[in-house]
Amino acid sequence: MAAAEQRLAAVTGQLEALDAADALTEPIRAAQADAVATAKAQRDSADELHRFQAARIDGMAGELAGELVDGEPCAVCGSREHPAPHAPATDAITADDVTRALERSRRALSAAETAHAALAALEDAPIAVKPR
Repeated sequence: MAAAEQRLAAVTGQLEALDAADALTEPIRAAQADAVATAKAQRDSADELHRFQAARIDGMAGELAGELVDGEPCAVCGSREHPAPHAPATDAITADDVTRALERSRRALSAAETAHAALAALEDAPIAVKPR
């Protein structure tokens, strides 16, 4: 009889562990979805930052040209003549635009790191078995 009781206790323990594991299924799925979404948002914000940085660099010629004054030396080449200055873009990306994009990218990275840490914690959590 003792062997049967031991076997019953072992099977009961296994069932309780399965129930506890099942209880983690939905939180893990939600954490996985959050990790995927925040990773995508982080990639998107990093892409935006790179686009803004490139556009800022491309627009600098127009920005510098807008500061040219006839007879005054060019800040880049020193020439006092400015025969064909680059036209400034009307939709140029400013340094403030790049700074804001950088901050969005940092916040998105932080959110992605937090989401991935939360998922890892759930995946690594010991299964708490509650007695029936």
